[in-house]
Amino acid sequence: MTATSPLFRPYTAKQPNPWPELAADRARCPVAHNTELDAVQVTSYAGVKEALRNHAAFSSTYSNLWPLDAPLPEYKQVLGAADPPRHTRQRKLLVRALSASRVATMRPFSETLANQLVDDILAAGPRFDLITDYARKISEAHVAELLGIPDEDRPSFAHMATLIDRHTDALVDEGLRYDGPVLGLWRRCLAPAQVQDIDVAETSKLFVAVAAANHDPVQFDDPDTFRLDRHDASTHLTFGAGIHLCVGMNLARLELTTAVATLYRRLPDLHLTAGGTEQVPGPLIRSWRHIDMEYDRTPFHPATN
Repeated sequence: MTATSPLFRPYTAKQPNPWPELAADRARCPVAHNTELDAVQVTSYAGVKEALRNHAAFSSTYSNLWPLDAPLPEYKQVLGAADPPRHTRQRKLLVRALSASRVATMRPFSETLANQLVDDILAAGPRFDLITDYARKISEAHVAELLGIPDEDRPSFAHMATLIDRHTDALVDEGLRYDGPVLGLWRRCLAPAQVQDIDVAETSKLFVAVAAANHDPVQFDDPDTFRLDRHDASTHLTFGAGIHLCVGMNLARLELTTAVATLYRRLPDLHLTAGGTEQVPGPLIRSWRHIDMEYDRTPFHPATN
């Protein structure tokens, strides 16, 4: 296997725009030993998808954020950090609650919530923080609604939580493909295996670069351009693949499509302010402390529901 001195170094030199580095690593060898990570780095769409689907060979129990020398304690092996049969039992508990049909019944709540938050934004003036004034509240309220937390208890729940049409669907999928929240995931090889016909030795650490897969030109034409006319954007790997395909993806799609549609319908000329973003430092997750937005205060469109 090829050993490389990679350009992509998420733990020591994280860049706000990692796509050129990931593309360069992928062009040299899409399955190669990353000397900085001391791991097999996979940067192609086909390779990432193959590795994520092969849960028998590539274990999730050695942590997703940094590969450990031993499996996590059993009480920490939850969903994305669990293998069958534990993962199977855990997922069954959530599948019904997060099914497409169950999430569809939440659409009226989702639309009402988004309009209420936009009302608050309009009342406050033409500038707002997309993260603290809108996105975080959308996410927290949906989880609270799903869990049945009473309205009076939701402020304390939010404190504990850390974490329109066809065009909107296209916008959401292209956004998840172009700049999703996950740069990559860790796996540990439990037995001799292959990724794209490249041998991976037992006990090897494996870093699957989801962000690189989503910008692979073999899968996506003109991958570094944000395009709403892309017909295959929904094939992105931001929600994972195989048995660890994100169990909450239906809820995430509802939140995103409703939130985005409501913002752009009701706030004309919505745009970023100059220097209005600040990214959260971290090797594997792409998120922001704040995203300052501005809109044309008059005219605006009232809520329609």
